[in-house]
Amino acid sequence: MGDGFAVDGGVALFGQSVGESSADGLLFSGRAKYLQPDTGGIRLFGGAGINAAPGMSLGFTRQYDDGSADGATVKSSTSASLVGLYLEGGALYALDPSNEIAFTGTLLQSWLSVDGYSETFGTDNLFPATFGDSTNSFTTVKADAAWTSAVTPDIDLTVHGAIGHSFANDAVAADVAFVGPVSVGGQSELFAEYGARLGWTFGPSTTLGVFAQGSSGAVSGTHVQAGTTLSLQF
Repeated sequence: MGDGFAVDGGVALFGQSVGESSADGLLFSGRAKYLQPDTGGIRLFGGAGINAAPGMSLGFTRQYDDGSADGATVKSSTSASLVGLYLEGGALYALDPSNEIAFTGTLLQSWLSVDGYSETFGTDNLFPATFGDSTNSFTTVKADAAWTSAVTPDIDLTVHGAIGHSFANDAVAADVAFVGPVSVGGQSELFAEYGARLGWTFGPSTTLGVFAQGSSGAVSGTHVQAGTTLSLQF
């Protein structure tokens, strides 16, 4: 947009599972940002953005002891919507014309709205649970470092790593048959993120990329994904 201001956005198709939960859908994102014009040395930047995954599909597996040898395993599904708003800021330093390092701090506030659902009573589920509509919020703080290098005039490589902490602000409530109301607090966790991206600019405004990235959390475990990107500049 000129004068250091830019707006970008994108969409991604995702499918992933963590522990006994899975999620599938489309993730939309948008961001407005400002980068201090190049005057040599350190350049400051900041931005604000939104992430949204409306109407995604969720799957859950619940296990409990019902007196049988293997216990009971119940699978359920429902739909949900996720919205996240974030602020970020940091500094970029050019080591030389082909290499730069960026340090970023991010504050993210997310809301996950889950549609209520009920499990089916049966011989394999003697204690079915009922969940009402709920909205849970999460606060995340993160510090990130990324190194970008122009391998050739048309190929660039970025390697990044981050450490952060998410804070679960709400509890999940259910009504279990023959047991009554049950409430379990959300799980906060310390996590790390890492990854790499290789981009090939094959036109004046078109870049094709491949990436691999992962996250490891004290609660959620390790999740790794890979894919391709297509970026267009206007």
